[in-house]
Amino acid sequence: MRSVAIAFAGAFLFAFSLHSQVAEPLKLIGSIPLPGLHDGDFDHFAVDVPGQRLFLAAEQNSAVEVIDLHTNKLVHTITGPKVPHPIVFRSDLKKLFVVDGDPGDGHVQD
Repeated sequence: MRSVAIAFAGAFLFAFSLHSQVAEPLKLIGSIPLPGLHDGDFDHFAVDVPGQRLFLAAEQNSAVEVIDLHTNKLVHTITGPKVPHPIVFRSDLKKLFVVDGDPGDGHVQD
C-alpha cells in the first residue's frame, strides 16, 4: 500500500513538472504604438470580444485607450477619469465600467 502511494505521488509530481515546463520562450509577434502616453504602469485591461476591442487604463495619463484588435491600432482615447484603475466591459450591457481613483474609494464611472 505504501509503495502504491509513493508511486502515485511520484507520477503526480512528474506530470505537474511536465505541465509547468514551457517548450519555448514567448515571442513578440507585434506591437501597437501608443503615441499619446507619457508614463505609468499599464496593468488594467478589459476586453470586448464581440466588438474586438481592448481597453487599457492609462493611470498616469488620465485616459482609457481603446485598441481595435482586428487592426491592432489605437482607435479612441476616453478622457474624463483622473486615475483610471480596474476596468470591466459588460458585453451584455455594452458598457465599460471604470474605477476612477483609488479602488477603495467606491467611485465608479460608466
